[in-house]
Amino acid sequence: MSITKRLLLLLVVFSAALLILPMRLFYLQVVRHDFYLSKSVDQRTRIIILAADRGDILDRNGNLLAASIDTCSVFAVPGKIKNKEAVAAKLSGILGIPKYTVLNMVYSDRPFVWVARKVDKKLGDRVRKAGLEGIGVPQEKKRVYPKGSIASQVIGFVGMDNQGLSGIELGFDKYLKGVEGRLVTESDPRGRELVGAHAREIQSPTEGLAVVLTIDETVQYIAERELKAAIGEHGADAATIIVMDVKSGEILAMASKPDFDPNRYLKYSPSLWQSGAVLDVYEPGSTFKLVTVAAALEDGAVGLKDRIKCPPQIKIGGRTIRNAHRLKDIGETATVSEIITHSINTGTSAIAMELGEKKLHDYIRLFGFGERTNVGIPGETRGIVRDVENWSKPDIATISFGQGIAVTPLQMLSAVATIANGGRRVKPSLVKRIESVDRDFVKTFPRQDMGRVISEKTADDVKKMMRMVVEEGTGKYAKIAGFSVGGKTGTAQKVRPGGGGYWPGHYIASFAGVAPLSDPGIAIIVTVDDPKGVHWGEKVAAPVFKRVAEETLRYLNVPPDLI
Repeated sequence: MSITKRLLLLLVVFSAALLILPMRLFYLQVVRHDFYLSKSVDQRTRIIILAADRGDILDRNGNLLAASIDTCSVFAVPGKIKNKEAVAAKLSGILGIPKYTVLNMVYSDRPFVWVARKVDKKLGDRVRKAGLEGIGVPQEKKRVYPKGSIASQVIGFVGMDNQGLSGIELGFDKYLKGVEGRLVTESDPRGRELVGAHAREIQSPTEGLAVVLTIDETVQYIAERELKAAIGEHGADAATIIVMDVKSGEILAMASKPDFDPNRYLKYSPSLWQSGAVLDVYEPGSTFKLVTVAAALEDGAVGLKDRIKCPPQIKIGGRTIRNAHRLKDIGETATVSEIITHSINTGTSAIAMELGEKKLHDYIRLFGFGERTNVGIPGETRGIVRDVENWSKPDIATISFGQGIAVTPLQMLSAVATIANGGRRVKPSLVKRIESVDRDFVKTFPRQDMGRVISEKTADDVKKMMRMVVEEGTGKYAKIAGFSVGGKTGTAQKVRPGGGGYWPGHYIASFAGVAPLSDPGIAIIVTVDDPKGVHWGEKVAAPVFKRVAEETLRYLNVPPDLI
């Protein structure tokens, strides 16, 4: 090729380049401007989540049960760390994490990894001052529970990202959690934040709302202390207690033992995270006789002066119904009051048969069994109340004294409180109000009357029987000097694990009672799971009721009603 042709070709190529280059620049700088601007911003900026302050959880008197504190977390962007060995060694020394663990993180293929979450602020400051490439130290919030295990199953706990995972923390999470904020910062090519860079907050965090419980920290402490003592004394597997204001339905204490420390919840079995008061079901045994008798009296199926046959045993539908203990000073017949006072199974069965299956079932539902109380703790169970169409012939007899039906402790206590409250059912509650720090927003939870279940006269008649239980019957260990007390004991056989009938030698002892009975103030239920040796409700659960009720009445300044 001649020189002329070569020069001509070179001129053409050069001219084409001059033409293409502006076109390419136009394409990159105009057509694709937004795309490459976004890439540039992504390379030099980082969005940091600004954790919101989670709202506090307080008891009814303003005592702090759950709060959030400032901490630091440490993350790594592995792709921006050149000297991984040096960075890992430095982080290991500051944070006390094994070097090989940190190395696995900084050599990760992921674009972002957490090295440590929610460490002490002093450690975070040391990491920040070290100026390590590809390492960030944002501020985060950590949930703390200053009272440890007190009311832990009611309060619940939160996860690493401050999301509610159980209890009130989960049930009222939408109020407590607040709204996270976002902060944009600029960093150099190594991922280190630029000291003089302009940072702009694109969304400010919004603080969560405080939840004020009906729980009284002092009453809760009393209840938990006595519950723990009862488990130790009787070698029981577990126990539950609830203390409730009869008139308002507000729960002053609710606990199951064993429980857990929400500050270290991962060190405990998940089975201990849940509240047995609303999640566990049991056959209530003889405490349920109060429901049967109240229903029969209200319906007029039996009268107070009626004498009912109470043989040592009866046979119904091929099943033998026996009394749990030998009866002294009781003949072949007994009044309704005597049947309750001495807890006679055969007499209660006879009363139920006079009432009839359909009516007994209807009253059971009116008292709230078979439905959730919706007290605010997620996972609450309905209990087990079979449709009356599915009852076999012996069921009316066994259900009358609390076998063949499963309830939660809170359901059983609510029924007893209904009787104490003159026959009107009040919804149990755990939360008094929700409020902002500046009190610009306040949501209250007023008393909810669920309607009349039995007449005031029937309620008064049953309350007199409850008092006789304590004065002369199976509840003598629940007596409190200076106060009128009414209640009912229960000793129920446990169902075999996995079903298949009852478990010989294994029981749930219980007592549900009210004091003072003349002007009902508090209702308390105590259930003790599988006590060893003595297993009767009167000797295992009633004394716990007495100690908790006595101290609670004194703390609440309730005047004695007996002189």
